[in-house]
Amino acid sequence: MRVDRSALDDAAARGILDPQQAEALWPFLAQRVNPAEAAAPRFRAAHLLYYLGGLIALGAATLFLNLGWERLGPDTGAAIAGGYAVACWYAASVLVGRYRLPLPAGLLGALVTACTPVFLYSVQQALGWWPADEWVYRDFHRWVDWHWWLMELGTLAVGAIVFHRFRLPFLTLPIAVTLWYMGMDLAALVTGGEADWELRQRFTLLFGLATVLVALWVDLRQRGPLDHAFWLYLFGLLGFWGALSSLDSHSELAALGYCAINLALVAAGAVLARRTFVVFGGLWRRRLPRPPGQGRVRRVAAVPARAHPDRARRASSPPASPGSATRTRSRSACGRCCRTRSPAPSSGGASDVQPPMLYTATCA
Repeated sequence: MRVDRSALDDAAARGILDPQQAEALWPFLAQRVNPAEAAAPRFRAAHLLYYLGGLIALGAATLFLNLGWERLGPDTGAAIAGGYAVACWYAASVLVGRYRLPLPAGLLGALVTACTPVFLYSVQQALGWWPADEWVYRDFHRWVDWHWWLMELGTLAVGAIVFHRFRLPFLTLPIAVTLWYMGMDLAALVTGGEADWELRQRFTLLFGLATVLVALWVDLRQRGPLDHAFWLYLFGLLGFWGALSSLDSHSELAALGYCAINLALVAAGAVLARRTFVVFGGLWRRRLPRPPGQGRVRRVAAVPARAHPDRARRASSPPASPGSATRTRSRSACGRCCRTRSPAPSSGGASDVQPPMLYTATCA
């Protein structure tokens, strides 16, 4: 039962308590408030404003950084990102310790973790460890490549430290997103950057399943009303189900297995009381076996081409001229792109020239 100051004032007005007793009782009750109860999200105006401001700040530190950041230089960029991280850490400590406001403290703690990739990127640039002609920071959220591996390891380490300090549920969001990215980039590292999309899909499927198992372990160990496993479940299922849905179906047996896995997700959601499993189990993708006699079909997109008109144009583009290298890219269902360079066609007649290949993988 929640008791606020207005309840004590009402009791004093009705003569149940003396005004002096109500005044002395309120600080005592305020000290006994469970921090977990205060951190639980509710549909209130204050909570909505907290999340709106926090998500805008997180987006500004991650998705909205463009080429203007590169003009600052690596030293200035590292100083700005590090300064933001230190200021957010201090503010979160004050909000939790002095004012007992865990919700904004969790948002600021997540911002500390979100500033880590850009800080490590700037540090690597300053030390000359970063390939200058290959990537810029804004590509971190757009392209799959193994060069991001060190940034992701550092982000996981900082996220673990922040979570150990504050123990708030929202702090698992940047950790879960980093694990999701890491699964895609680790697949690229295992394949050596080659466009072996089937291997990447299977690797991402296993990585997503491992993330779901970690979330289950956290879920079984947690005590109290705080939910530390939600974000791990969400992004683990996103990687697992997305990679599973992008795999080719060669027979009715494979389609039946896909159906059984989705039904198992719904059943797991009922057993664990997790809506996330039910939602992903209900997201069915039509998987029909390939008609006999047609052989293997070039995979242009994991989603219908009508949803991405630029893919349809690239798929119907004329063949590349001899002696030129074709750069193609595709965006997977997970939202990040995979860039490959097709080798220049051999010299010869027009029959030697092949049109550019477009590959996709859900979380490759």
